[in-house]
Amino acid sequence: MSPVPEEVAFDLIGNPTPGAVHVFVGPCSVMTFAGKRIPLDGRKFACDGQIFMRTSQQLRAKFHVDTTDFDFIDLESVLCFVKSRWYRWDEDELFEELGTTKEAALPFRWLPDRPLDYHEEGPYPMRFQAGAWVQL
Repeated sequence: MSPVPEEVAFDLIGNPTPGAVHVFVGPCSVMTFAGKRIPLDGRKFACDGQIFMRTSQQLRAKFHVDTTDFDFIDLESVLCFVKSRWYRWDEDELFEELGTTKEAALPFRWLPDRPLDYHEEGPYPMRFQAGAWVQL
């Protein structure tokens, strides 16, 4: 796998847009979300935010927050922006570009630019299990 091709990235992903949040309103529709906090109301949101690698590297990112799932972040949706290129969070090429390994960098923590309406402040771990934050 390689970075998202530039023509696909430009058309389907765009550049990082800090603070952007969209809410899914149907199977093929999204609309801009204007709230100050992302509510935990059973909807799914497309967000800009940040990924914090265990190696202390901080990356701009886009990801989905699914408030029907207790982990919140949809790992399949996570894209990281490094040196003007988009990478999936688990691509070997991302870690090569960062000069590290998956083993050293993962698990990551994440934070949407707009806060979740949740009793815990972020950044949040990749997974949440059985009432306690866990590291993978």
